[in-house]
Amino acid sequence: MAMAGLTAVALKVGAPAAPAILLAGMGASLGGLLFNWYPARIFVGDAGTLSLGAVLAASSVAGNFEMAGVIVIVPYALDFVIKAAHGFPFRGWSGKLGEDGKLRCPENGPVGLGQAILKLTGGLREPGLTLVLVGLEAIFAALAALLYYLR
Repeated sequence: MAMAGLTAVALKVGAPAAPAILLAGMGASLGGLLFNWYPARIFVGDAGTLSLGAVLAASSVAGNFEMAGVIVIVPYALDFVIKAAHGFPFRGWSGKLGEDGKLRCPENGPVGLGQAILKLTGGLREPGLTLVLVGLEAIFAALAALLYYLR
């Protein structure tokens, strides 16, 4: 979603290198998505997420639309802030899987954006949580694109 929004911005501002970077990143991401969608058979881990972040940053700098890059990373920044507020826990953060198949926020409070969503909703199944997170990113990607198209 973030790369799609930045691609729209790059096309609007006429930055030729940025769409090439972003379209390559989107192609790689879509290939991985086939195996990372529920039920996931792969886990991209830090190497995958850092690489995707590098694509977002490099394209934003290459296209000179850093503000759009900042807007699309708001959900990731919010996740970071929530984790930082809890001291970046590495134990006891996984939450609970209820007998009804819903994931729920751990009792010690949300320690990430996904868990904050689980707390607000009272619990969701994994596909539902995934769609909420994708939708949230789509909102920020659309906002970034709109700001450049409405100028």
